[in-house]
Amino acid sequence: MDIFASKLLHVLSLAGIAAVVMSGCGAVIVVIRLSRRPTSDPALNRGAAIWISVVLPLLLLLGGTMLLLYSSAWHRFNSIMAQKPNRMVISSQGKTNEINDPVVIAEFFQIVTDSKHVAAHHSHTVSDLKLLLPQTGYIYSLGRDSQYSNEFWFGWNGVSGQRRDRLSIGASLGQLRSDELADWVQKHSP
Repeated sequence: MDIFASKLLHVLSLAGIAAVVMSGCGAVIVVIRLSRRPTSDPALNRGAAIWISVVLPLLLLLGGTMLLLYSSAWHRFNSIMAQKPNRMVISSQGKTNEINDPVVIAEFFQIVTDSKHVAAHHSHTVSDLKLLLPQTGYIYSLGRDSQYSNEFWFGWNGVSGQRRDRLSIGASLGQLRSDELADWVQKHSP
């Protein structure tokens, strides 16, 4: 479900970009027409009806797909951790560290679950860890934020062994802020 929802989101995003551009152009045309003609213009009413019947549902579908992908990715992460995996491979900059202690993996899950979710802001990741859970093949990423040393961008990157496509499948699980997570990463990253 995660992969399908991710690909659907990307396809709808491409359509959404076109819809936003067309909607912006349409808004400019409506403003120009309103300044020149009375509001009872049938062409103007037809344009508004098209916008309401085509563009608005497309934007709502795009938003719904994004929410589906987000909740699906968190549900999958929680179900993987409920199975109590006993291996996790952490890789960064060509180095790897394998964790075989289920207690340490459970600690990671607890820290991620308890971390404060913060709203997106204008920053980017400065270092990126890949977290592979070999039992499931799922790969997650944990990127340190450029502004806050105790904030991380957490996301699902796909499934190991499957070729990535041009759409670059993935799902953001949000930005997490936690001193405990920063300590865990410092202790266990390669």
